[in-house]
Amino acid sequence: MNWLPILGVLVVVVGLVLGKKFKINPLLAVLAGGFVSGLLGGISFVEIVKTIGDAFVKQRGMIIFLIMLPAIGITEKHGLMNQMAHLISKIHAATPGRISYLFQLVRSLTVALGIRLSGHAAFLRPLITPMALASYESRGGDMEDEKKTDLIKGMTAASENFGNFFVQNVFPAAAGLLLIQGVLEELGHPVELGSLAKAAIPVAVISAIYGLIYFCFVLDRKIAGGDR
Repeated sequence: MNWLPILGVLVVVVGLVLGKKFKINPLLAVLAGGFVSGLLGGISFVEIVKTIGDAFVKQRGMIIFLIMLPAIGITEKHGLMNQMAHLISKIHAATPGRISYLFQLVRSLTVALGIRLSGHAAFLRPLITPMALASYESRGGDMEDEKKTDLIKGMTAASENFGNFFVQNVFPAAAGLLLIQGVLEELGHPVELGSLAKAAIPVAVISAIYGLIYFCFVLDRKIAGGDR
């Protein structure tokens, strides 16, 4: 077995480390690793370029999220975050944990139905995180307390991860399920997408229960406890 192509992984790791130090685009390290692996594996330079080009064309839909970034920036510039914070400050029952858990449930529902919300970039930063911070401030929280505010930001990020990662395979046409089905078929174990989706439901339920306890009881009490 030819192990030389694995050196491409080492090139990526070294490139990422040096890139962080010298502010080099990480994409260059990934491309360099791909070329090293390909050349060491006996693939010609032209074939490598063709493979990368074909992959880009097939997966070009994955870069659509870049179109949203300017739109999100414009809405933030015109006060979207401030308006959401002002709105949530009027709801006395709102807490950082409850807001995070509510978003987790919404995210879980949309993911289970195959609806994409674009998570961290489109919803968390401009909407959910300001709302959670505003609820903390409305309850007398100290916004200068970086430890507490960072914890709240982490809560909202976790709510996106819980709602998306642990529920995405409930949708029968999810990319993850298609990958699992393809691998199992190659191994001689054909399986229906519906069966795989049903197997993912218990994990989604556990995620919802865990989120309720973690956000609304553990973290909310931890945040409020230091302010009394």
